[in-house]
Amino acid sequence: MAFNILLLSLPMASLLYLDTYEKQLLKSQESSMIQQARIFGAALTGSSDLRADSQRIINNLQSRVDSRIRVVDAQGLLVADSAKAPAEKTVRADSGNASIEGVYDAVTPAQDTLLYRVAVYPVNTLRNLLLPPAPELEGGEYYSEKTVFDGREVQAALEGRYGAATRFSTGGQRSINLYSAIPVYSD
Repeated sequence: MAFNILLLSLPMASLLYLDTYEKQLLKSQESSMIQQARIFGAALTGSSDLRADSQRIINNLQSRVDSRIRVVDAQGLLVADSAKAPAEKTVRADSGNASIEGVYDAVTPAQDTLLYRVAVYPVNTLRNLLLPPAPELEGGEYYSEKTVFDGREVQAALEGRYGAATRFSTGGQRSINLYSAIPVYSD
């Protein structure tokens, strides 16, 4: 009897632990973003031409960072964006007649599998019944089609403080977007 109770209680306890684990992952990702931004900011400190220097650094990085980097001036206008940087050259690894280019094209996303849908439905139902609803976050496409970045995290950075915000993406796949902003000081 005790084994059966243990067998039922362990999965339930692990479901409750997922929220704590998610918060730890988000905190770790934000910490990583802060470190990347500090390094980028240190490289730009004292820059005479913010636009040219920031674009040069972004081009040199060539998508070697896992965050999208945007640089705004003192008025909140976009100066440089890593998403608009020139695409990295495709490297093709040939060995004889075989090529490893495009190996991952045939992988099915987990959300499209029957096993995923069958397992997620009870988990989401349990989560909705047992846990209180979380406060709704702003949309993730906050800066789409904007010329002036006026989010609270950017405003904090323009005032000389660290700023951060968490927003949901509103596209087809619901995900969380983390935004961090740090000030860059000039001489």
